[in-house]
Amino acid sequence: MKIITLLLLIPFFAWSQATVHFNQKENMSFTDPYFGRHRQGENFEDMILEEIQQAKRELLVAVQELSLPHLAQAFADAKNRGVDVKIVIENTYHNAFSEFTPEMVLKLTPHMQEKFAEFKLLADFLGNKDGESSTEEMQKIDTIRILRQNKIELKDDTADGSKGSGLMHHKFIIRDGESLVVTSANFSLSDFFGDLSLTSSRGNSNALLLIQSQGMVQIFREEFLQMWGQDNQKPRFGVKKNFRPLRRVIINGQKLSAIFSPFSSKIQWEQTSNGIIARELNAAQKSVDFALFVFSEQALANAMNGKSLMIRGLVEPSFAYREYSEMLDLLGVEILDPKCRYEEGNLPWIPPIVTVGIPLSAEGDKLHHKFAVIDGKKVIFGSHNWSEAANKNNDETLLVIEDSKIAYEFTKEVNRLSQKALLGVPNWLKKRIMERETACRKPNSKY
Repeated sequence: MKIITLLLLIPFFAWSQATVHFNQKENMSFTDPYFGRHRQGENFEDMILEEIQQAKRELLVAVQELSLPHLAQAFADAKNRGVDVKIVIENTYHNAFSEFTPEMVLKLTPHMQEKFAEFKLLADFLGNKDGESSTEEMQKIDTIRILRQNKIELKDDTADGSKGSGLMHHKFIIRDGESLVVTSANFSLSDFFGDLSLTSSRGNSNALLLIQSQGMVQIFREEFLQMWGQDNQKPRFGVKKNFRPLRRVIINGQKLSAIFSPFSSKIQWEQTSNGIIARELNAAQKSVDFALFVFSEQALANAMNGKSLMIRGLVEPSFAYREYSEMLDLLGVEILDPKCRYEEGNLPWIPPIVTVGIPLSAEGDKLHHKFAVIDGKKVIFGSHNWSEAANKNNDETLLVIEDSKIAYEFTKEVNRLSQKALLGVPNWLKKRIMERETACRKPNSKY
């Protein structure tokens, strides 16, 4: 049966527009406000601060992590001048670090212990720099504490009575029903500026879209209010949210479509975010460029397989060579997991391509992008990683943008990242593949 995706056409306004920005853009530079490092790129914090400062009535914020004290104070200032500020956050980050006891810190996951260590380091750096972080220094930069002190209500993905969705992974802000910020970046040091402890770090590679469109704001506002709860409805996260198909807004010739995950098993896969990505990849006629934090959805690799396309792709190194990485399929290889199994459904390409690989980023920095450019005129972008978890478990944003100018800017970002990249199958990976194959043939192998 042919699947027809419903597109809701919403009138555009004369002042509407969408523009894209990159925190490592080559021809721009700034001095970051926390470390004082001069670096190339665009300052995402300044852009968001401007949106907050322009707010007159309402700010609706949905972001996985909010740990930048300047933003927290700006939200507090907006609240104190009468703006209605509502914030939805991932439950893992809904904690005031300055209130943690040593016993609480020990119970944190390794990832959150790293976050706590970064928090203490910044507190001292912005304080008296004596090598210790006092309670007062920590309280001054504790974003959650700042928000609570100013009576800004926060909700997380446990507000619906569950243990939380897979992740509340959105990263967007709605201002006054007029303006929208959508980004791949969390509101954190590492995603905006870099790691304080690594002098070479300049932040994870991310993009940010500024959209002025009441039509698109309306679509995102519905998503926010489902999570927040309204009209006597309880908050809803994950698959408890109402399903809404892909919807389109036309903004001065730019066509933007939006959809939000996750999707229950009752929804046909073709109507989900991953199904829409596959549809767009299948429709590609000439080229696909992508830059992805995670690429683990088999169907998305299959959607490009066997087509006469110019394909360039980069994947975050910490995920690129894992057994489940679909980048390996494109490279024509597969690797056994520790239980001597290949990932189910693997389909290594014949012939393989050698135009995909990993960026060689500065120490500590990650490729955090989640985008693809199709035929140089269409962009897939959002918080949505190319994974099954993003489709089935997480609260995520996916945008499809039909605009050659925006596509050109994303293509330039792929060009920039490709200047320092390792493409093809590295020798160390060939060796690991052979070692695992040999080990798996031995009886009682640890593999």
